[in-house]
Amino acid sequence: PGFWPHCALYVGTPKQLAELDLDADSLGKAWAAYVTLDHGQQRVIMEAVSEGLVFATAEHSLTADYVAVLRPRLSKTQKAEAIRRAFGHHGKSYDFNFDFGTADKLVCSELLYHAYEGLLDFQMETVLGKKVITPLGIMNKFANERGTPNAQLDFVLFLDTPPGEKHASLADAETCCESVTRAKAFNE
Repeated sequence: PGFWPHCALYVGTPKQLAELDLDADSLGKAWAAYVTLDHGQQRVIMEAVSEGLVFATAEHSLTADYVAVLRPRLSKTQKAEAIRRAFGHHGKSYDFNFDFGTADKLVCSELLYHAYEGLLDFQMETVLGKKVITPLGIMNKFANERGTPNAQLDFVLFLDTPPGEKHASLADAETCCESVTRAKAFNE
């Protein structure tokens, strides 16, 4: 529901993972899929899509009319733990039932929920009778906490495509926060 229908996790380049003391040995069998180039591009995003939990290039994953990039306020050790957890879910099926009670299949926001569980405070909400975390809920968290001492997410980037325009352009944090109030029909 809402304006923000999808979320993904930036896992970084092999060099960035090495800076977190993460490598093929610490990230397991998912490493081979991660380091495989896609049309010469590095796969730096992990996301749950209808084909399952996959690695994607930024060029592929960020091809959208609207893209918000938020950075969690975590220590190096916590970031490494979140990425390690995410890699552990690679290859799982997409959860078309949106069942947050199990981790054998995941939706996009459930990947973030399990990666950051105990590190970030994502609030469950009830949607169609199910307790879930939504991409819109994550954006609401950012908008509601922004500028407070307890903020857990920092603004990095917002690409916004105004109605009638054909291309996205950089927008500020205020516009990003305002986007959570947009109707779902705004981006259809």
